[in-house]
Amino acid sequence: MKQMNIAVLAVSLLVLISGLSGAFPLKAKGSLEFWVDGSSFASGPGFSWQEIYWSLKATDFTAMDTLGRKMARFRTEILLRDQRGNLVLNESWNSLSPMPTEQMMKQKDMVMLDQIEARQLTPGSYHLIMTVSDLAGNKQGTVDTTLEVADYGGLSISQIELSSGISADTAQSRFTKGGLAVKPWPARNFDDELYYYYEIYNLPPSPDTVDKRLLRLIYFSEKDPSLKMISQKEVTGMTGQLSDFGGLRTDDLPEGRYRLRAQLIQGSRVLASTYANFEISHPGLVLLAEKNNIAEEIAQMKLDGGDYYARIEYIGAKPQIDLLHKLDENGKKELLRRFWKQRDPVPETKENEALIEHAKRFRYADQNFSENFAGGRKGSQTDRGRIYIKYGPWDDRDNTTNALQTRPTDVWTYDNGRQFIFFDKAGIGKFDLLYSKTSEEKTDPNYRKYISDF
Repeated sequence: MKQMNIAVLAVSLLVLISGLSGAFPLKAKGSLEFWVDGSSFASGPGFSWQEIYWSLKATDFTAMDTLGRKMARFRTEILLRDQRGNLVLNESWNSLSPMPTEQMMKQKDMVMLDQIEARQLTPGSYHLIMTVSDLAGNKQGTVDTTLEVADYGGLSISQIELSSGISADTAQSRFTKGGLAVKPWPARNFDDELYYYYEIYNLPPSPDTVDKRLLRLIYFSEKDPSLKMISQKEVTGMTGQLSDFGGLRTDDLPEGRYRLRAQLIQGSRVLASTYANFEISHPGLVLLAEKNNIAEEIAQMKLDGGDYYARIEYIGAKPQIDLLHKLDENGKKELLRRFWKQRDPVPETKENEALIEHAKRFRYADQNFSENFAGGRKGSQTDRGRIYIKYGPWDDRDNTTNALQTRPTDVWTYDNGRQFIFFDKAGIGKFDLLYSKTSEEKTDPNYRKYISDF
């Protein structure tokens, strides 16, 4: 009986993972291949926000010569109608995009991403027709599907956007949401890493003081119906709107179809849930050299930075730090690899000079700013340590004693105009940052009470 139940469960999961006709993601029909995907989110009372994103292979287009450069020229048309046949989106435009060089094509398959939003849709069924036409050739691809836009009026969870990368929002691109740049991957086929983003709405206060309210993320596959936990966090005391994001490495996952599920649970009850299907595929030896290079880069960075390789809390953006805490160990390695690679001032060399300097500053802070009293902090955890690690060594330093308070003062001045003043209020070697001549750091509004000489 147990074996029969397992078999029934496996078949049921296979049906679920296979999805319904017309559900995202969808591959275009026709001579031009592209993938379309989408996610919906809440957008004010009674409305939903629908994102539609797609990916095109640059190499699928016919190259045309424009001022001596090979370009792809194509037209995109999108029609979205409600269940009464009314047009809510009617967009079309021509694009001109550079074709990848032969060297770039050898390195990886070049993909162009784009996205459009319908920001105030009434929940219900919609008819989507999207066409992309190669204007330099005779290729064309079309997606024709029914789109179900969810209602987020009560306690609910948005659809999950599956992504190839999440980073701090620095450019306010079309892929920005929740203070993050969420890069979509419309085909939903992943090899080495997968990221996710979703939102929870109308979370009420929890009257239950016994059963904790938990936000749980799990996955399973059509080949293995056992549930695998990605994360579980308590949200008992939280109300209103929340967002959750993170990632996981998929190198070791067997090829096949999977489902990612987010659940809000309390005790044995599922209060709200959502899911997204995806696929794992491993190209094999094609990417072996690239993976070996990545492993070597990570090993070199650990050599350059030692234990400080992962200590980016003072120099990374908050979304990066939050994401780092959510990832599994392999995911953390990849985030840190990209973080330091972007900061390498001389990428031609094997060593990462920025990481070497970062580790040097951490060591100096621990050696020179530690608090030598019971319960005192390591130097890198103090205000002086944080400022030193973030901004580097001062150009001028004045260690003095305040004439009125007879307490030590430490003043750091930089040639670029920055100045930081630290003061030992208790006279025990605990220096606090009182004054900052930069908008990036806070100044104590009562600093003149302690350092009236400045």
